Amino acid sequence: MRYYWRVVLLNNANQVMSYSPTTYFSTSGGATIPTPSWPTNSARVYTNTPQLNWYTAGYSPDITFDIEVRAGSNVAPVVYSSTNITNIYHQITTPLTAATYHYWRVRSVYKRGTGDVQTSDWSPFQIFQPWGGGQLVTPQLSYPINNAVVYTTAPYVYWYLGEAGTGLDFLSE
Repeated sequence: MRYYWRVVLLNNANQVMSYSPTTYFSTSGGATIPTPSWPTNSARVYTNTPQLNWYTAGYSPDITFDIEVRAGSNVAPVVYSSTNITNIYHQITTPLTAATYHYWRVRSVYKRGTGDVQTSDWSPFQIFQPWGGGQLVTPQLSYPINNAVVYTTAPYVYWYLGEAGTGLDFLSE
């Protein structure tokens, strides 16, 4: 739908002094292509049942989402799918194959089950690698190290992985 608008300049007596040029903007409801936000960019996730996350340019209570996941390539058969998702995230419930690259995408469906249904195109594929039960990376100690003197009896300790650590739990001893 197209909307026209302008600004009216009034003086202290509410008299019209001038008008700005008229301009317009358009709105479109319905199904917009969601943007995958995690996992992306070939991230390694340390679970075989990761949570997929995405966002949209707008919100409507009549929007639901569909996802699909493929193993090995974006033309391989679908190994996991879910439809009619009402959130902007989804927890995969069937374990995926560890150490295999997976390709996932999402689409929105506006007014599913009605005569006014609209389905967006699929988002571009995003790639991730589930690594649950696989070879874990070794945390690298960062601070305090090398006999550092710490001036507190409740110090913080720091470490890093050098890659994504989603799904990992840490225990410091």
